[in-house]
Amino acid sequence: MRFLPVLVAISVQAALWNVLPSATHPLLAAEPDPPGTAADPGPDWGTLQLQFRYDGKPPVPQKIRPVRGAELCGKYKIVDEELLVDPKTGGLRNVIVMLNHKRGELPRKLPDIVQGLANRKVRMTNKGCRFEPHVAVLWTEQTLELANDDPGVHNMLANLIYNSPFNQVIPGDTAVSVALKRAEKLPRDISCSIHPYMRGWLVVKDHPYSAVSGNTGQAVIAHLPVGDWEFQLWHEKAGYLSEIMLNGRQVTGRKGVYTWKIKPGKNGILPITVSSKIFQSDL
Repeated sequence: MRFLPVLVAISVQAALWNVLPSATHPLLAAEPDPPGTAADPGPDWGTLQLQFRYDGKPPVPQKIRPVRGAELCGKYKIVDEELLVDPKTGGLRNVIVMLNHKRGELPRKLPDIVQGLANRKVRMTNKGCRFEPHVAVLWTEQTLELANDDPGVHNMLANLIYNSPFNQVIPGDTAVSVALKRAEKLPRDISCSIHPYMRGWLVVKDHPYSAVSGNTGQAVIAHLPVGDWEFQLWHEKAGYLSEIMLNGRQVTGRKGVYTWKIKPGKNGILPITVSSKIFQSDL
């Protein structure tokens, strides 16, 4: 059966979810406003706010005991980051939200505060034998900086489809720059073959409108064009989030795609609950 995206007007008040925003991308709301979110570009643009909650007992991240590379990584506290839930709020971390647009739909002229992000590098580094951030978001107008803050050698292997894959060896306290000029349809995994327990994700889009939910499960995309837009929800453990609870009502989106109305200015927080069942590997 084919399910059509559900059109929802974002009108829920932020007071329904008493959480603080958290972010890993310049277009996300953070504490305080990061570059690309503070200024108001006018009535033709609006901000999407989503709050993801995990329906179930928050899982405890499994500790990873390094076998390979223990001389470097054995001194760090490393955990499996595949499913992270805030134990206090139930906020679901690392949900990826991507604007799903057709060619020519977006305005050619973006607000200056958004266009200016093209000059900002997106940094993904090896730190404490993990990737920071765990999920990096790149606009194809930006440059990706692969870095290593650890004293030992790492490599960063990206299994890309629409761009040339890369496998960069990065000595300690160094960085290299990579240009990726084509959008990837889905997030692509990043790994370190020297330390195989290290894993992260890279989102590459031809627009600046993607987000990753932070520590408390909130994701914010600022300065979207007003109107009805499709957004795709994806999580590394579950894949497409094709079934969610929205305002207490079950909603289905084919391949995790939902249509929401963006109004001028800051739209109210849209509360989304995700069932713990979809993260079970035997489903």
